[in-house]
Amino acid sequence: MVVRASAAPPADKEEREELVDKDVEYAEEPKPSSGGGMSWQRAAATMIAEIVGTGVLGLGYAAARVGWGLALSFLLIFGLASLFSSMLLASIHREHPEVESYQAVAALVGGPRARCWTAVAVNMSWLFVCPYYLMASAHSLAVSFWWRQDVCYYQWALLSIAAVAVPAQVRSFEGISSLSAASVAAVAVALVVMGIQFVAGGVRDGGEPAAWAPPNDMTVWLAFDSISATTFAYQGQSMLLEIAHEMENPRRDFALSIFAAGFGLIALYAGAMFLGYHYRGATVAGFLPDSLADG
Repeated sequence: MVVRASAAPPADKEEREELVDKDVEYAEEPKPSSGGGMSWQRAAATMIAEIVGTGVLGLGYAAARVGWGLALSFLLIFGLASLFSSMLLASIHREHPEVESYQAVAALVGGPRARCWTAVAVNMSWLFVCPYYLMASAHSLAVSFWWRQDVCYYQWALLSIAAVAVPAQVRSFEGISSLSAASVAAVAVALVVMGIQFVAGGVRDGGEPAAWAPPNDMTVWLAFDSISATTFAYQGQSMLLEIAHEMENPRRDFALSIFAAGFGLIALYAGAMFLGYHYRGATVAGFLPDSLADG
């Protein structure tokens, strides 16, 4: 005769409730996001392209307002602050893989109403920044084709809109990751070309040269202007969770791509700041290409 052993039922009510709670906990455990196909390298390039904008071309001017000491301090402090806040997003995504945006995080914390208000805030911020980028793009075209004096500013702006109209229809970061890499490369090439011109021309005489100490005419408002220009250059974390959601293995690689992008930005910005302030001193233009001679 074979006796089959069976699990004994819970001895008391408290033990039964504990087992039920564990079953609920396991049932509600979030499933990890499926992710997309982006590697950490492509994700890092997309992050840099998402964050780098026209702000990089104004860092030399920001340094001229406060001197090397404060300028480099701002660049490093806000760069590390940006990296830290991005790592907080990576930590949230690690704990809640289903989260794919700021709005989703807000819903997790404050419910549907918080999600709605966060969506409004994020979209409005990008809506207000969009005209600035279009104006900067139009300005860049006018500087690049300086001999076309017959083309008006609004026409350059329309050309800028036409140039981004088709890429803007791509609905995923993975889909535009190649264009993002090309965008980062274009910024780097532009800085290299300007660097060659600055080095060939040497340090320009006239005006105050680059110095470590703040200039004598520095005011609180000029310092604030430098701080705001530096913080603006690091703006862009609101899209990092969307990028993570399209990565091949975000749990493993999201933090790595953030580190690569963060330190890449600090290096890129330091180079742009050096080119403008070292070679043009206090006379550096607010938009770095304006410091180049025609031709």
